[in-house]
Amino acid sequence: MRKQPFMLGEKVKFSRSLKNTGNSGFLSDIEYLNDKEIKRFEDEVVINVVFKEPVKHKELTGIVVGKRRISTNTDFELCQAYHPYEEDRQFISISHVFKIVYLVACNLRGFKRVLPEDLEATQ
Repeated sequence: MRKQPFMLGEKVKFSRSLKNTGNSGFLSDIEYLNDKEIKRFEDEVVINVVFKEPVKHKELTGIVVGKRRISTNTDFELCQAYHPYEEDRQFISISHVFKIVYLVACNLRGFKRVLPEDLEATQ
């Protein structure tokens, strides 16, 4: 694996990039959860929702046009809040998992989000 970061304008090739999974996740407020989502919290301690996942495709070449820190998945956990002067309340603890990705332009229509370990420099 390469130790230095890729530079803007550098030509690279890759055969795996991040793609949206279509999951939108949960709401952050417990009051708006439906019965199915509450049941899922009762069955599982932490629910991990993946928003972007690596997908293999044919080898593509492109130019590095940017670098971003994006959330690829989120952990939702149902928690209890205890307070001596108020009634017990439930709330949802949310923690995001961030990854560094490079934006690689392969054509004029857009760019791909590629993890650093999937990139390889070309001449």
